[in-house]
Amino acid sequence: MIPKNISRHHILKAIEDITVEGISDKRDSTKFDLIYQEKAFPPKLVLSRANFYANGEELDPSKFSGGDESNTFLSALEFEIVPKEPAKRNPAWQRDELILALDLYFRHHPKTISQTHPEVIRLSEILNQLPIHTARPDAERFRNLNSVYMKLCNFLRFDPEYSGTGLSAGGKADEEIWREFSSNRDELRKLAELITETALSSNLEATLSLPDDRQEEEEFPEGKLLYRLHRTRERNRELIRKAKDKRKREVGVLNCDVCGFDFFQCYGSIGSDYIECHHTKPVSELKDGEKTNISDIALVCANCHRMLHRKRPWLSIQQLKDLLNC
Repeated sequence: MIPKNISRHHILKAIEDITVEGISDKRDSTKFDLIYQEKAFPPKLVLSRANFYANGEELDPSKFSGGDESNTFLSALEFEIVPKEPAKRNPAWQRDELILALDLYFRHHPKTISQTHPEVIRLSEILNQLPIHTARPDAERFRNLNSVYMKLCNFLRFDPEYSGTGLSAGGKADEEIWREFSSNRDELRKLAELITETALSSNLEATLSLPDDRQEEEEFPEGKLLYRLHRTRERNRELIRKAKDKRKREVGVLNCDVCGFDFFQCYGSIGSDYIECHHTKPVSELKDGEKTNISDIALVCANCHRMLHRKRPWLSIQQLKDLLNC
C-alpha cells in the first residue's frame, strides 16, 4: 500500500533524483509512464523514491502495485499518467544479412572477438547499407555493433563444437541458414563476398531493379539484394532483344524452352513477340565485371520461369522439362 502522506512535493523531489541518476532497465516501467516536463518516468520508481523524502526510506516495490494503484495515487496529485509507447522493434534479419553474419561467424568465432572487433564494425556498416529494409523504427540500434555480435552468438547453439548453450533469442531463419551452409562454407564465402560487393557498389540504387513480386524475392536462394541483381540482368533490354532476334532467326517463333508454350499462337497479336527471359547462370557464379551472354539466357513462359526459381538450388531447364514430362 502506498503511504498517504506522500505529497506532490515528495514526488517532485523523486523526479529530480531520477533525472540525475537515470533509470536502469530493471526499474523501468512496462505499461505506463509519468510525464513531467515532457520526460517519461516509471510511476513505481517515482513513488518508491518519493517515500524516502516522506518517510525516510525507499518503498519496497513489492509492497504496492503498479497500474491502477500507482496511477490513481499519482493522478490525484495532478500528475499526467499515459500508456507507455510500444517498444520500437527493428525488422527481423533477412537471408542476405544472415549469410553475411554466418560467414563472419566461421571466419571469427564470437568467443574469440568482441563487439569492437574490426570485422564486426565492418559488417555493421555493410548491413546498414543494404537497401532491403524500408522501415527502421529504432535507427540507433539497427544492426549496431551489439546487434551484430549478438547475432553471431545466436549461431552458437547450433554449433556441435561449442560446449555451451549459446543465445536462444534468434529466429527460425538462423537455424535454416546454419543447416544450409555449415557444411558448405566455400559457397557461403562466395555468396557473402558477392552480397558485400553489390552492397558497396557506388551506383547500387541506379542499377538494381525493384522487385515486382515480393514472394519470389523472399524465396530467392541468395537473398533479396542478389535477387534484384538477378532481375536486373534478366531485364537488360538490349540483351533481351538480341536473344529474341536470335531465336526468331533460328526457329521462327518465341516458344518456351521448357513447355513449348507460344504466346502468339495462344493469344494472337496481343501475344506477339512476348516471352520472359531467364538468366540460367546463378548470380553467385558470376565473376566481378562479367557480362551476361545470350547463351546464358533462356526464353520461358511466366509459369515455367516461376518454377525455375522455386527450388534451392535452382532447377535447370532440363530438370524442369523432366518434371513436366512425368
